[in-house]
Amino acid sequence: MNNAQVVKVEQYNGMPVYNGSKASEGHYVDILNRVYGVLNYQVQKHNKVLVVRFDLHYPAEMNAMQCNSAISQFYDRFTRNLKRNGADPKLVWVWEQCSSHNPHYHCMLTVDGNKHQHPQNLYAKAAEHWSRAIGVACNEVLVDYCNQAGPGYYNLRRNDPDFVEKCNKCFERCSYMAKVRSKEDIPKEVHRHGGSRC
Repeated sequence: MNNAQVVKVEQYNGMPVYNGSKASEGHYVDILNRVYGVLNYQVQKHNKVLVVRFDLHYPAEMNAMQCNSAISQFYDRFTRNLKRNGADPKLVWVWEQCSSHNPHYHCMLTVDGNKHQHPQNLYAKAAEHWSRAIGVACNEVLVDYCNQAGPGYYNLRRNDPDFVEKCNKCFERCSYMAKVRSKEDIPKEVHRHGGSRC
């Protein structure tokens, strides 16, 4: 896993890639491919798609196990719950660890935009299922909405005149998840990314 291909590019499959200072070491191709695949699949399947970026954190006082069991449990329960509501969820998660003793996870969720037009309920469900997966009381503080640089979500509608532009901005924002930085010292037992395949 640690020898995955890294590229330094401005575009991937014709779409712009995040190239801020945190991406100076490049991006992992397998993660770019997963993000692109999910996004492309959903916009072809649905005339409206809601794309939501959020991050999942552990409480500072917790010592998380160095494995993927919590994020796997979150993924299974969260997506199963959304499927029951007909939202057709596809989720990509990516492991990172910076200066904290715990990792955190970047997530990209896509759902049928005819079922959800705003992420507020999705954030609440994410907090509920993540808290359950790590064994703490429901705590929305553990979910970062990724809205420091503008809204952390995109409504993609096929009949919008600026559909392609919005898709490009969305992919650029989500390609941040593929940056090499903070993924270098991944433990052997840990997968760098996971989620839906399309």
